[in-house]
Amino acid sequence: RFAGIVAFPVGMGRCRVYAPTRAGETYFAHVMHVRTDAGLLIFDLRIYGRDGCLFVACSGVRMKDVSGGKRLPPQWINIPAAADQTTGLMAAGCDALTVIELTTVAPFADKVLSADESKRFENMSDRRRRSFLAARLACKRLSRILSGNDTETDPRDITTVYADKPSPCCPLTDGRSAYACSVSHDDRFAVAVACTGRVGVDVEKMSERVLKSRSFFMSAQEEALGRESRLGEIETSVRIWSIKEAVTKALDITLTDAWHRVQVRSVGSAESRFQIDDQDPCTAVHAAVGQHVFTLVCRL
Repeated sequence: RFAGIVAFPVGMGRCRVYAPTRAGETYFAHVMHVRTDAGLLIFDLRIYGRDGCLFVACSGVRMKDVSGGKRLPPQWINIPAAADQTTGLMAAGCDALTVIELTTVAPFADKVLSADESKRFENMSDRRRRSFLAARLACKRLSRILSGNDTETDPRDITTVYADKPSPCCPLTDGRSAYACSVSHDDRFAVAVACTGRVGVDVEKMSERVLKSRSFFMSAQEEALGRESRLGEIETSVRIWSIKEAVTKALDITLTDAWHRVQVRSVGSAESRFQIDDQDPCTAVHAAVGQHVFTLVCRL
């Protein structure tokens, strides 16, 4: 999908079978891109049972196009160039970024939670548990990326919540805190970002409901932006809301404070400009995936 080719396995570095898989059973596969090397796409692969037990672990699975370019991915699976560019802008604007679809969270994912994370998880509803798990998995992935792609540390030893406040964290796997962290989720995605400066992220689903509450979170000038924007009122209003949500997390202020302190001056599909308390203008970066909009603000 991301390489724009139909790739086939042509080799493998190492494979260990812990237990044989059986026909008719359901398994969960975790495929991790390691690197691209001389035309080869290299992955690690894990296959788990329903209870989370590891059945097969493969390292260095090498894949490439063996059709000479004659076979291409179907159009529906390709990522539009514009979407790829906007997600690239978001990734470039922070030190690390991870996005997880909630439907991909395995039923045994709670086994990776630390003791502090498990305490919070136990008191949640089933719906809240899924988004909480996805956010924790995203933060733990950030910790591994920022620690040099550490794959050895037990995930239960990575704690992504504070004991005394609701904010997330993504410590390095050696325990050091070197980055600020922010998470968000809607009904499809969970996203986590890390940055050396203050950072906030938000993801929102497009909905006309945002128009009904405009008077609460938008100034008269911002409402005018919505009416005049080529994006349309809904997309513009969602981006303005999302910017203020992200700033709330970056500055650790209330949403009501952000509504009044943040003034959005211009709104674009991929970038918007805003001010906090009449200070110098800042940039918010957006990425759209289907009917969902991601917004990143950092180093405020």
